[in-house]
Amino acid sequence: MRTSTTLFLALATLALGVWLFLAERPADRDKVRAPLLGAKPEEIQSIRIERVDEVVLLERSANHATRWRITAPRAERADNRRVRALIDTLSRARPTRSLPDSMEEAGDLVHPRARLEFTSHDGTVAAVEIGRTAPLGESAYIRTPAHGIVLAPADAAFAADRGFDDLRERQLLEPLSGVETILLSRPGLPDFRLAREADGWRITDPLDAPADQARISTWLERVNGLRAERFLDDPDPAEFTRAGFDAPALAIRLRSAAGERTIALGRSDPGAESPAGWVRIDTEPRLASVAQEGLRGIDVSPEQLRDRRILRLDPADFATIELRRPGTDTLALQRDGEQWTSPDSTLDSSSLERFVADLADLRSEVDPVPPGGLPSTPPSFSVEIADKLGQQLAVLDFAEAADAVFTVRSRPDGQQFVIGPHAWARLDKRAENLR
Repeated sequence: MRTSTTLFLALATLALGVWLFLAERPADRDKVRAPLLGAKPEEIQSIRIERVDEVVLLERSANHATRWRITAPRAERADNRRVRALIDTLSRARPTRSLPDSMEEAGDLVHPRARLEFTSHDGTVAAVEIGRTAPLGESAYIRTPAHGIVLAPADAAFAADRGFDDLRERQLLEPLSGVETILLSRPGLPDFRLAREADGWRITDPLDAPADQARISTWLERVNGLRAERFLDDPDPAEFTRAGFDAPALAIRLRSAAGERTIALGRSDPGAESPAGWVRIDTEPRLASVAQEGLRGIDVSPEQLRDRRILRLDPADFATIELRRPGTDTLALQRDGEQWTSPDSTLDSSSLERFVADLADLRSEVDPVPPGGLPSTPPSFSVEIADKLGQQLAVLDFAEAADAVFTVRSRPDGQQFVIGPHAWARLDKRAENLR
């Protein structure tokens, strides 16, 4: 019984497709050449999308020709990529067959699932109506004033049938530039504040210490890149409370010359398809559900952003490096243009460059220890760095203390640092390790 039913349905679908093919007539030559959207993309100033359950209005930004804003059903930034895809797809798509007006009902064009109106700067309006997908699935019924009813590629209908939730911008923040101060507040903990100074970022609260410039740049990129998986529009007070915004787990305030933005992180979103948390921007009347992957690395501590580099020097100033070990010959490296070389011509240049990069990025695992704060151990090896004038930039003594603790002492100030075993292994090199 199932086999006969399946066969009957297949034959019926085939018969309908054959009938449709015979009922269709080839599109007039001019119509085939003309794209569905009879307006130049760059001249379109506004778009009206009328669907069964909503009306969406978009306007091109007066200050940025490539940016769009949604003005209804609520004012929001639009996803510029999707708006451009909608316009470009309809501008390129051309009908494949022209159909008689009698196909209006069969194509669901009596009450189209979407009607789009594109208004150009001179006031002319180009309309496109989207009907249903044709039986064979590769085409859709579309009607325009210039073409009448036609079949066109289904991807044109798919790109055009976009609603408010499809076209709203998912990136929560417009990229912030020129941020001058950062403040992170958590319940029960001291505020964490950073300020941009002439020589870069610095932690000012709860301690005074230089900040890691690269890590702060990465952190700002993550904050700017927060994207919503879904939105909760106009939540009531009870929904704000359930989402955790009576006392946010973290509040971030970014201040620049252009103003201040606040990002608050609430509780997890139990209704999300995958792990996500609620986020609120300033006092916007909506909440955004952001995937946990996107939130990773946002909640940071002073220790995570503190600059723990042992050498706060520009590697471009390094001209010579000498690696000394008690009782052995000195291993000398020198810069030759953009490469590092050695009198020992058997050494590999890429290995030398990795060694120099690891040395420049050497970081302590704890705060610097004053002279005498760590057990005194004879150095296993020392590294001396000089500039092109021969002036000494730094001298570091590396020692392996008891219990596999690796220390570095800088000269002449005598400050001591603790490094990890991996950092030690990357710098504990002999000539045979660099060939």
